[in-house]
Amino acid sequence: MKPADQNPAAHHSTVELSNCKLYLRTDLSFHLQEYQGAPCYLIEDEFNSRFYRVGIPEYQLISLLDGSTTLAQAVSKSAAQMGDQAINEQDAITICKWMIDSGLASTDASRTSGRLLESFEKADRKKRKAQINPVTPKFSLFNPDAFLTSLNMILGWLFSFPMFLLWCGVVATAIYHVSANWDQMTSGTMFFARDNWVWLGLTWMLLKIVHETAHGLSCKRFGGDVRQCGIVMIVMVPLPFVDVTSSWRFPSKWQRIFVAAAGMYVEIFLAAIAAIVWSFTDSGIVRQHAFNFMLAGSLTTLMFNANPLMRFDGYYMLSDWLEMPNLGTHGQQWIKWVGKKFYLGLDQKQPTWPEGRGWIVAVYAILSLFWKVLICAGLAIAAEALFFGAGIALAIIAIAMWVIWPIGKLLKMVFIGEETQQRPGRIRFCLLTATLGISMWSVFTQVPWFARVEAAAVVDYQVSHDVRSPVSGFLERIYVHSGQLVKQGELLARLENRELDVDVEKLQIELVVNDLRIRQLREREEMATLDVETKNREAIETRLNVRLEQQANLDVRASSDGIVVAEDLESQVGTYLAPGHKICTIESEANKEIHAMIGQHDVELFQQRVGQDIDVHIWGMGGREFPAKLKDVNPRGRLDLPHPSFAATAGGALPVRYRNPSQRDSDSDETLELVDPHFFARLELSHAPSATLRSGQPGFVSFRASRGSIGDVLSEKIVRWIRKMRRMQNGGR
Repeated sequence: MKPADQNPAAHHSTVELSNCKLYLRTDLSFHLQEYQGAPCYLIEDEFNSRFYRVGIPEYQLISLLDGSTTLAQAVSKSAAQMGDQAINEQDAITICKWMIDSGLASTDASRTSGRLLESFEKADRKKRKAQINPVTPKFSLFNPDAFLTSLNMILGWLFSFPMFLLWCGVVATAIYHVSANWDQMTSGTMFFARDNWVWLGLTWMLLKIVHETAHGLSCKRFGGDVRQCGIVMIVMVPLPFVDVTSSWRFPSKWQRIFVAAAGMYVEIFLAAIAAIVWSFTDSGIVRQHAFNFMLAGSLTTLMFNANPLMRFDGYYMLSDWLEMPNLGTHGQQWIKWVGKKFYLGLDQKQPTWPEGRGWIVAVYAILSLFWKVLICAGLAIAAEALFFGAGIALAIIAIAMWVIWPIGKLLKMVFIGEETQQRPGRIRFCLLTATLGISMWSVFTQVPWFARVEAAAVVDYQVSHDVRSPVSGFLERIYVHSGQLVKQGELLARLENRELDVDVEKLQIELVVNDLRIRQLREREEMATLDVETKNREAIETRLNVRLEQQANLDVRASSDGIVVAEDLESQVGTYLAPGHKICTIESEANKEIHAMIGQHDVELFQQRVGQDIDVHIWGMGGREFPAKLKDVNPRGRLDLPHPSFAATAGGALPVRYRNPSQRDSDSDETLELVDPHFFARLELSHAPSATLRSGQPGFVSFRASRGSIGDVLSEKIVRWIRKMRRMQNGGR
């Protein structure tokens, strides 16, 4: 006879469980908790980092499974102790099957070497499958429990009540400063700054490490264990993670909610500090990094970590608050039931759950399904855009896993099916699929997309008067400064020309000598010579008048009322100015207009609006808009900046790059140019808003228009985004 272990092991589902003796795992822990107002027990599987919740009757039955008591005997003992609340034999068999499937208990049959090997292989396959997932592989690194225990002794106060009060004060202060500078904050200047994507990514990665550390510290503070940490790759981007599943043993759901929220709690605190620093500093580098901390620690954290539609912090907070720990799983079950019943026409019983509240499950299932589709599409597009050839391969794999494989399984079930399954309604499936496809095609190709068309804008002067040097000379003194209001005829600057002064003195002396000679000739009555000297005097006087006029022009005066506009005016003092050299400009405050730079994709829409009013929004005016008439749109694109305020480096909205020195104009000192060509447009202002605006104020102009169908707009946005990502990877070129 062969040894028992060499016989084929019977599957545990085929064993008569009522007469079996179940061996409960000795390493399991049981914790008494309150769930939905009733006591229950939490089973902790520390080896697999899993938790299971059972009621008091179920626990009473499970506690009797000591390996020497049969299931029938355990049911009898439980009935004697619990009375009417005890588990009946049929439910007991169901519970035991569940425990064996979950690896919490075993029978003699399932403890054979063959069954144990099968279980280990199944667990190993599942682990390897998670690691080789090409889109979101997950890798465990080490056990951080000892490190976090030491760190908790130093930083545990971060989760104290006094710290929470400080957190509220800092966040409230940050909200106030952000609100006061909202226009500048949302201008996109910092976000689109050159090379900022690299720093933003590094900042985001640093905050995620802090985020996961905060989860671990809060878990240790309430007595939990952190058994592992590692990284998970999302479209080739490494993200840290820590295992805080031990928080499920905490008796209070509010402690579990706080552990889930701890990462966001710390990130938002750091983002608030960065917002305050951003508001008070004038350093461009400090403001740039502070903005990165604000963006990565607030917007991205709230959008992803706080989002309950994803299996991140927000989901666990919501499920704990609702006391529905399997909300996501129940939502998937509801979606499958709806699809099978109404889409495939199968006779399916609506699933029920212990927590009830099916309407919450249905709402969550629908919202999470749409969000999951959006995220999957976004990840596939991001992979294709960011990693070129490898990204295309990742996108193909992601589409195959998330779209093609599920559709293939659905088609196999519909048209091939299995004998044990109920046959789906194929005609119903085809009709509904065709109807859905035609409806989606109609929406994407026929329904127009109305949106606001925007272009960067700057307030500028309509008519300017250049103040130029009327004569040659050295700039001796400047009497005004840029931004000063002057009147017509007011002295602006004084030139020095010693050669001109010497010429005037010589001509004046020659004129005096000529007058003496004329007087002598008249006394001698030498009329012929007198005529010659008289004509000579007229020539000298003409030359003197010219020199005197030139000498008078050494005082440079304002030709009109207005504001002095100049760069580095004081630096010109002592320099030689040739005739016609531009010293400064005088702009009229009452004659301003809006200059706009229109992107290539929107120029046709703006050209259609020439002669019509469009909305103007100037930053710093509290969100107030006013109309302005679009005068003209230059049909020729340009890379040069009509005003420095358009550049992102100067507070504008347009990304710029350094101009190639070989391509610069010889008479231009501009070193920056636009990344993409834009089209120049002018808008006419009424007198009232013109007087209240200042030259150089940035903003934008906008109007509502149809950009085409929904499909056209979405495809165009995706293509433009992919091109932008690739251009940023190429250094902005």
